[in-house]
Amino acid sequence: MLSYIRVMISTLLSFPPSRASSRHHDSINLWLVKWLVFRLMFCSGVVKLNSECDTWWNLTALDWHYESQCIPTPLAWYAHQLPKWFQRLSVVLTYVILIVLSILFFAPVRSLRIFSFYAQIFFQLLIILTGNYNFFNLLAVLACFSILDDEHIKFIFPSWLGKVKRYLRKYAFMFTIGTVAYWTLLLFDLRFSSKQIIHSKISKYKIWTSSFNYCDFFMCLLQNLEICLLKGPLLFVCSRCILERGILAKIWSLLQWAVFSFAALGMFAISLVPYTDIDYNTQQQVWPVIKRWKQQTDFLELVNAYGLFRRMTGVGGRPEVVVEGSHSLEGPWTEYKFLYKPGDVNRPLPVVAPHQPRVDWQMWFAALGSYNHNP
Repeated sequence: MLSYIRVMISTLLSFPPSRASSRHHDSINLWLVKWLVFRLMFCSGVVKLNSECDTWWNLTALDWHYESQCIPTPLAWYAHQLPKWFQRLSVVLTYVILIVLSILFFAPVRSLRIFSFYAQIFFQLLIILTGNYNFFNLLAVLACFSILDDEHIKFIFPSWLGKVKRYLRKYAFMFTIGTVAYWTLLLFDLRFSSKQIIHSKISKYKIWTSSFNYCDFFMCLLQNLEICLLKGPLLFVCSRCILERGILAKIWSLLQWAVFSFAALGMFAISLVPYTDIDYNTQQQVWPVIKRWKQQTDFLELVNAYGLFRRMTGVGGRPEVVVEGSHSLEGPWTEYKFLYKPGDVNRPLPVVAPHQPRVDWQMWFAALGSYNHNP
């Protein structure tokens, strides 16, 4: 999908306007990048709850993550030694950053978008420090820059109106962050003891008529995350096209808006098929014609499904495959040591990102599977 978006953003496909300000459709193209980043982050958070994995629902996933991941870094050992209450709080923050704050990518308040950007960058940096995930996190950080606006393009407001606007943004920012903090404390039952220990769990707090559980989680998604994120940007860009001076400028801007809106709507539509993989019932509500469009364009690989660490692996201990060789069937057998994957517990862990050692990665997958599927 990213390659297709880069083509749309490219100036080679932009109709040559007479003025830079008439290229209002650029915001539609950049919205597609933001939609891609949103799907990556949001789905990575939702699938953890969707899988109904006990470690994710009990907030114990990080008790195993640092030691069971593919190629840990030296800092992963220290992260694994952190107290249990801190590990549970970290899982809570993972949900908040990936699910809740990713929705703020589309917030009309600029400060909220900037806050969500830095939250995602902070999350990605923590992953880089504790795990070798090759170039993935660097690409995620780069894509997150689409959340920020262009500092060189600003609207000019009268002084009093600009002051009112700043106050409204400030209060909207504090209200939104306060609401997120309130529901985080409530739904995850965060409590602080006299021993300076934080206790947390998935709360059974009654929300209106039901408790916060798997079913209510997805009902909340269906009711509050309506497929309308694209309507606002399209209508906003359309209004700016209409406000162009001169009839020819209006027609030219609206023509560009129509072309790029059509392309953006098409990408948005077919991306709903892999996006709704997080819940079977939701995917069944996608129109059949959209599913056909997705199948017809599969060879182009325009869209993909996302969702990292759906279920926590290595619970109870890290599985490893040991490869041994000998010049004789009678032995002696000698263990083959890999350059990067964990083996000898006395050897320090490596830092290899952004390099991806393919063989070491495949050995990790082999240890999680059966020898029948890994000849």
